Parts: sequence; C-alpha cells; structure tokens
Amino acid sequence: MQSAVAKQFLPLAGKPVLQHVLERVLGWSSSLQIALVAKPDSPELAGIAACRDNRVHVVAGGDTRAASVLSGLQLIARHADAETPVLIHDAARPLVRRSDVQQLIAMTAAARQSGHAQGGILATPATDTIKLAEKAEHDTTGGQLIAQTLDRDQIWQARTPQLFILEELLRAMGDVSAGLADRMVTDEASAMELAGHSVMMVKCCSDNIKITQPEDLLLAETLLQLQSDEDN
Repeated sequence: MQSAVAKQFLPLAGKPVLQHVLERVLGWSSSLQIALVAKPDSPELAGIAACRDNRVHVVAGGDTRAASVLSGLQLIARHADAETPVLIHDAARPLVRRSDVQQLIAMTAAARQSGHAQGGILATPATDTIKLAEKAEHDTTGGQLIAQTLDRDQIWQARTPQLFILEELLRAMGDVSAGLADRMVTDEASAMELAGHSVMMVKCCSDNIKITQPEDLLLAETLLQLQSDEDN
C-alpha cells in the first residue's frame, strides 16, 4: 500500500477501513460474536469505535495468516460448540454484501446436509483471459513468458467470508500451523482441501474487493457510494 499504516486502518470515506468492515458485520445479527485478530495494544486499533462493541473480542495474531486464524479459532472454541459455523473474513474487504453472506450460509448448510461439501467460500468467476507465466531462461528484463493459456471457465477468484465448521477448521489450521501442509496455504479453503474436505464456491458480487494497492481505496470509495445509493 506504500503506507506506514496497515491497510485496514487507512481512511475510506472518512472512516478507517476496519470500521467499515465491523459496522457492516455487526449489522447482520445481534447474536453474532466477532474474534478480531489484531495487535491488542495497537494505537490504530484504539481509534476503531466498533471495537468497543461487546460482541467484538480482540485476540493477538501470529506471524502468518494460518497462525492468526488459528488464534482466533482457539478463542472461539473456548466459548462455542464444536459444530458452530464460523465465517473467516478479511479486514481489508469492507464491501461484502449481506445478501451474498446469507446465500453462502444457506448453500453451505444445504451442501453439508447432502454430503456434497463440508464448507464454502464466496468467489467470482474469472472474466479476463488467464495466462500461466514462466520466467525465460537467462532473462535480464524482468519480464515473463506465457507458458500456457488457461481455460478461464475453470478459474475462480477466492473471496471472503469463507465458512466452515469450527472443529473441522480448527483441526485443519492447526495442521498448517504445525508445518504439516505439503504446499502453500493462502486461505482457509486451502487448509480444508489439504485435510480432505470438499469446499464449494458460491458466486458473489464482484464489488467484494480486497484493498491491496493505493488505487483500490479510490475504487472502494466509489463502490461504497454505489452500494449506499442502492440501499436508498
């Protein structure tokens, strides 16, 4: 982000990104509980008003995403049943729609009941032509060559939330954190796949973007306004 401040604390339409995320999620249900994985003594966190909601419980994370998620799950496990459904969401995705999450919950529950899948994630199908790249031998330009053009009908972009049952996800993330994964795990679905579980993809709106680069803040502000106009 080319910023000394973590992206979840950067201002978006007058409020920190994380404030937008928490306000949105807290508005979904009065009975939900949030394990917010962050540095508890962070000065930026102290400025997030939504953190003072009694449904938000801050817990320290780890050196990797897997370790941080595991920390949050362990907190949840002290207060919830093993069969509790858990949603994992990126703090840098402030535009997730409630309707998409409702569909994820409903479709994942149906898939578990039928035995079709053990969890689900929000995702969007690729619309661009997708190229597999490889570095040219002895290349000094920094560019890469096209190794293969992939079938984009089979390519989806993973989003969040990702929904799994607490006990199953806790075990899968524990294996990853213990170094038992034989390949890179970049999200919870990857860990569940490695544990032998089937994970379904539920199509969501393309405006569920992750703020990663400076220009994403400008795009997010525009999308936030469009969503607000739709609500009105």
